[in-house]
Amino acid sequence: MRKKLLHITSALLIVCLMVCLPVSALADKPTVTVHPTGKNADGSYRTVAPGGTISYTAEAVGSESRTWRIVSPDATRVYLPGEIMQVFPGLVVSGSGTNTLTLSNVPAGMNNWCVEAKFSNYAGDTMTRGAIIHVSSGGGSGSAWTPPADVTLVPVIGDGGEININSQKPTISAQLTADRSYQTVGGSYAFTCVGANYTQRYWYLINPSGSYYEITANVTSLFPNMGVSGTETNTLSLTNVPLSLNNWRVQVRFMNSYGEVYSNAATIVVVDSSAPVPPTSNPGAPVNGVISAREPVNLRSTPNGTVIGTLKPGTAVTVTDRSNPQWYKVSTGTASGYVASRLISFDTGTVVITKNPTGESAGVGGTVTFIAHARNAGSVTWRLVSADTLHTVYAANAPSSFPGVKVYGADTDTLTLSNVPASLNGWSAEAMFTGAGGPVYSTGARITVSAASGYAAPSYTAPSAVPAATIAPIGSGLNISALPTPLVLEHGRSGLLSVSVTSDSETVHYQWFRSATDSNQNGAAIGGANVASYIPEELTGTSYYYVRAWTDSGLSLTTPAVAVTYSETIAPTVAPTSVPTQAPAEATPVPTAAVSVQPQQSDNGHRNALILLGIIIVAATAALVFTLVILRKYDRRAPQNDFREDEEDNEDDVY
Repeated sequence: MRKKLLHITSALLIVCLMVCLPVSALADKPTVTVHPTGKNADGSYRTVAPGGTISYTAEAVGSESRTWRIVSPDATRVYLPGEIMQVFPGLVVSGSGTNTLTLSNVPAGMNNWCVEAKFSNYAGDTMTRGAIIHVSSGGGSGSAWTPPADVTLVPVIGDGGEININSQKPTISAQLTADRSYQTVGGSYAFTCVGANYTQRYWYLINPSGSYYEITANVTSLFPNMGVSGTETNTLSLTNVPLSLNNWRVQVRFMNSYGEVYSNAATIVVVDSSAPVPPTSNPGAPVNGVISAREPVNLRSTPNGTVIGTLKPGTAVTVTDRSNPQWYKVSTGTASGYVASRLISFDTGTVVITKNPTGESAGVGGTVTFIAHARNAGSVTWRLVSADTLHTVYAANAPSSFPGVKVYGADTDTLTLSNVPASLNGWSAEAMFTGAGGPVYSTGARITVSAASGYAAPSYTAPSAVPAATIAPIGSGLNISALPTPLVLEHGRSGLLSVSVTSDSETVHYQWFRSATDSNQNGAAIGGANVASYIPEELTGTSYYYVRAWTDSGLSLTTPAVAVTYSETIAPTVAPTSVPTQAPAEATPVPTAAVSVQPQQSDNGHRNALILLGIIIVAATAALVFTLVILRKYDRRAPQNDFREDEEDNEDDVY
């Protein structure tokens, strides 16, 4: 009897093991046995001509599902086969549900993209190595792949031309350097930086507040007369550099499929050659003034000689010899020597206009902005002058003469007129700067207002008396190159408000405000919004935003209010857009989020397998315990009978 029970128990345990071992295999992640490859058997690159067809194969053991993915060269965008066909219209993808993915009508833009597969089961996911897509410049699929000009190929990992994301990032072999530390207005700069293991290179300009601008047409629009070349090489060249580029920085970003690396940032220092200089009519007469260099300059014993001291910006000096146009001989009262004239501006204290306003055009109800700068001015007042110069209206009082017009910055370097009427057509805006030597006027900037057909312009109403000039703290030294623009957004979308304000020598501080009305007065300060850009929160309807910028010395300005309107309509899902060849050219670019890829797994199959495994283990354990209990009771009750039965069993075995 005992032997029979033992035979039954053993059989149950064997059956349990036979069932449990295959089921327990599900506890392991899939194992990749074949990776997709970007190479042929002889080690050469597998290439496909534009419009051609190429296939990639991947296999794994223990997988319940697979997901093919196509990854951008910078490894920041991941698309499913169905999505990539929207990114590259005309591309045909087949076999996404099998171990072989086929790409047909491959576009040239897919060069350096990567194909990879993800195998999944309930225990987790296993990624294959990625295979680079090499699109040849022409010829058949067997032609040699030619890398882009001035690009170092990414190192190949493994034996099939595969890549591993997040490894082998680009490196910089020579950090960014400038060919000189100073440059005068209208001069040239050259910057050199050498990278390795990259497929893409981007040059950036960074304004003093830290906003990034990719060096493209958008940047040159900020500096219209500046020449830019070499953005596709290791050396960037800037020509005809403006004074407004002073204290900006240059930086390079190198990228490949593994990641990116940034170079150091080189500062651009531009010397204002238009600032007052000692007169040369009487070279022997000393002239008193202030050195207004952007940073400390060296005082030398003789021109190009030994450095004997350092002059800080704002140092009062006396020029005793200016017969040499390249070097000024100066005396500070404690030391005397030579200073390179190109490194300093010698300010004698008189008001000098450094930028005149330029003409602006707008339609009826539009907006015009005028900017003027002057040195040594204690205040600035804008005024409007009629085309016949017979009428003058101070900008601050313009609404009384031109009903409906809105005026911003009438006592700062930047004057903005919004909702301009047709009656302002032909008038000019000019700035009056006041200093120790009296007022100095800028040139007039013509206002051109285009009225609709049949529009009757309201007549000009002359004020009863010419108002007195409003004296207020000047905003001189704060330069605006970009104002916030209105936004119209849908539910779930975000936008960016940004401003570009620079100072000649000080740090600029910011504070954003929100208002319920179209006004830049009495708005509510937004907590934490103290940089040059701000992403407004989603508020249904229209809100108005403006920013105040100021320096530690008290210079300040406030931008006009701009509207941000959110609709209540839920935005439809937008298909992924094609990857741009260059990064966005905005101060604070918004990164493109990678597409979230979810494996198509059979959760019910996993759950059922686990339940079956648990039932089998419990049943086997119960059978074993039950058998041991029965045997123990049997041993206690009839040991002798068992012995006889065993003998009988033996006899039965013999006969």
